[in-house]
Order: sequence, then C-alpha cells, then structure tokens
Amino acid sequence: MTFQAIDTLFLAVDDLASTVVYERLGLRVTGSPFSERARSFQVGGAGRAVRVELIGPRGADHPLSEQAAHARAAQRGLFAVGLRVERLEPALGALAGHGLTGAPVLAGPERWAWLPAAGRAGTDLVLIERDRGATGLEGQAFPLLRLDHLAAVAPDMEEKTAFWERVLGVPQVGEVVAPTLRVRQFRVGDAIFELLAPASPDSPLHARKPGLSSLASWEVADLESAVRLARAAGLTAPDPVAGALPGTRIATIPGAELGGMTMQLLQYVR
Repeated sequence: MTFQAIDTLFLAVDDLASTVVYERLGLRVTGSPFSERARSFQVGGAGRAVRVELIGPRGADHPLSEQAAHARAAQRGLFAVGLRVERLEPALGALAGHGLTGAPVLAGPERWAWLPAAGRAGTDLVLIERDRGATGLEGQAFPLLRLDHLAAVAPDMEEKTAFWERVLGVPQVGEVVAPTLRVRQFRVGDAIFELLAPASPDSPLHARKPGLSSLASWEVADLESAVRLARAAGLTAPDPVAGALPGTRIATIPGAELGGMTMQLLQYVR
C-alpha cells in the first residue's frame, strides 16, 4: 500500500475565534466544506500542500466531531493525521487484513475513513481520498514553505516501528540519537513522521504522554524574517537556536497562542 502524502492535520480547538490568530499571522483561513464549526488553511506549493483542519466545539455536523471532542477533553490539540490514498476501499482492505478497520465517513468531493490506530502507530489516522487541488500559497503572507515533520512520543518504539514498516508499508528513512532522545523517521510524501523515545533515565520525554505531539514543524527559507513577521503579528517567537535535527535552526511559537498547535519554524542550514 502506498500513501501519497500527509494530507491533513486535525486540530481540536476550544473556540473557533482562536483561528483569527492564523489570519493575523498571514495565513489564508477559509471555511471548511464539512462544517460551519470548522476552519482550514493550507500550506505548501504544488505537490506538497498540507491542510490544517481546525474543529471547534458544537460542530456535530463535522465527520470527526466526536473524535475532536475526545481530544479537547484529553487536552490534546492535534489529534489525528490524514494520509492521502489514491483509492479508499483498497487501502481499507489492505489494513483490515492486519486487524485495523475503518468505515468511510464522508461522501462527496472527499472520502475519509477514521482509523483508531494511536495504540499501534502513535497517532490516530484518517485515510483521505481526494484530488490534491490548489496549492496553499495563494494569498499567504506568512512564508511557510512546507510541512517538514510531525512526531509522536513512543516509549515502545520497536513495536511502533514494526507497525509503520510492516503494516502501513512506510519504511524507516533515518534515525537520530541524542544524549536523551532517540528519533526514528518515516517519510510520507514530502514530509516526515517521527517516533520519539527516551534515550536516558533523565530524558524529558519520560514526563510526556505517549501519542501525537501537538507540534508541527514547518520549513521556512529565512528564519529571522519569519520570526520578525510572527512578532509583528503579536506572537511570542524566540530568537532562533540550533535544532535537535542536524543542520537545522528553529524558533518555536507556543501552542497556547495558536489554538493548541505549537508551530516550529525550521530552516535548513548547509
């Protein structure tokens, strides 16, 4: 089975008014075609556009309203990752053979299937069949180029690695070992999904809940410029520092200011 891309990030927000901050930042937020209680924006150029679907409370008409409510109750922001497939039914059939079942939840221009896979993959998944459509850069003033990576805390890294490779068919493409942290990387389209595990008894990961992190890392071409724009929008953007991944510099805007999704700005330096 082949996943074409990480298509959508699903973010449960306490109040849709919090989406205004994304507009202030310079991202083009539009209404969701699935619910009046959701908003969305896209990031990335041709072949790499990723959508962020922000789901507010009382959005019972949204296909994932129940799952978003559970995420809010658990104080999680990002709660699922949407993977784009060419055809939904064959993908569901392949996964059913491994005991992972889901039913289509939406008909129309897009077709989705919710897969409760957090215990095996590190995150719940949504399979999405849709045309890629327009890119996300039109009308955007904030210079996010593409989604670089997401991560899930996975103390049982070996089991989840096996699931990504043997069941989902996504091979490991890299590993980073730091004094307190181990990172395994899996490429889906143009982005990376990471599994994080502690590498020492004093690792800060021991204090974090297993599962999907509410941090999304976005590549920028000029980190200092992006930090200035974020500050001009009234957000807390610290001075850039060296990233945990070799050859990167980062600055991180806290999720409390962005409706629950921490935004890491990342620049590659070679």
